[in-house]
Amino acid sequence: MTLVLVITGGVSIATQVRQWLRTETPVATVAVSDTELDGAAEVAATDYLAWDAGAKPRRQAAWRRVTVSGAIADGWDGNGRQWADSATAIGQTRLSGDRAVVDVRVRVIGFTASGAPSAPAPTATSSPPVPPSPGAPAQEPGDVGSAPDLTATGWTARAPRWLTLAVPLKVVGGRPMVTAPPALIGPVHVENSAADIAVVNTADDDTFAESTKDTASTFLRKFASGELDFVRAPRAEITGLGGAVEFGELVRWRVVKSADGADASERVGVAIVTWVLPGDGAGKLTCAYRVTLRRHEDRWLLAAIQPHTEAEK
Repeated sequence: MTLVLVITGGVSIATQVRQWLRTETPVATVAVSDTELDGAAEVAATDYLAWDAGAKPRRQAAWRRVTVSGAIADGWDGNGRQWADSATAIGQTRLSGDRAVVDVRVRVIGFTASGAPSAPAPTATSSPPVPPSPGAPAQEPGDVGSAPDLTATGWTARAPRWLTLAVPLKVVGGRPMVTAPPALIGPVHVENSAADIAVVNTADDDTFAESTKDTASTFLRKFASGELDFVRAPRAEITGLGGAVEFGELVRWRVVKSADGADASERVGVAIVTWVLPGDGAGKLTCAYRVTLRRHEDRWLLAAIQPHTEAEK
C-alpha cells in the first residue's frame, strides 16, 4: 500500500506526481485527535460492512449520518445479508489539511438464505416505524445502525471472517466525516499507506487507459487473491486481500495525463472495481483505488494500490 519513491536526477517521483496532479496544499493541523478519527472510522466501517437487502432504508440512514453532505455513492449492491462488529482501528495516515485515512479491521458474518426470511421483528432498542406525513419520505432514527435483525428467521450464518477497510475522513464542523466509500485493503497497516496525492479533475489519457485496461484488471484480480509475486514492481510494498473477496468487474479505469517532463516510467490511475463477497448471494462491494504503474524492463508492474480519498464524479 505504500507508494515507493525512486530518486531520478535528485527529484522524486512523488514530487513530479504532485506537480502534475494538483497544486501543493500546505499541511494544516487537524482539529481532532487521533482517538476521535479512529472512533469515527470504526463506526463508519461497522455500518458500511453490515447490510440487509430487506432493510435498505436503515442502511441509507446510517450512511447519511457519517458522510459529508452531498451524494456519495454506497458501494454495496443492495443484495445479501451481513453482520459486522468488533471494529478496531489498526493504523492512521494524516493527509494535508483536515483529511486522514484510517485502516479498520472488522469481523463480519455473512448469511445464506435457508428459506423464506421473516420480516424484521421490533427489538427493545428499536422503535416501530412512524407513518410519514403525506408526501414526506419515510424517516429512520438519527442513531440508526445498518446491522440486520438477528432475530429474523430463514437465514443460516456463515463462518465469521475479518475484513479491513481504509476509511477516508475529513473534518467538517469539528467532526470527522467520510468523504468517499471505504475501500477494502490488506490486513496489515503499512505506514503512509495513503500517499498525500489527490487525483483531481485532471485531463485523462484515454489512449493509455485503453491500452492498459486488461493489465489493470489482472493486477486487481491478483490483488484480490494476494498472488502478487509476478505483478508487483521491485521494492513495492503491497499487501493483497488474501482471497477475502473475488474480483468481479473493473467498472472504470482512468489514467491522468503526464505533465511535460514527468517520468514516463510511472503512471497513476483510478480504478473502480467491484468485489464479490463469498457465499451464495452474499452481496458485492464497489471500491475505488489509486493505482500506480511502474515500467520495469519491457512491461508495466504494480507499484502501489491505495484507497481513493475523494468521491468520483
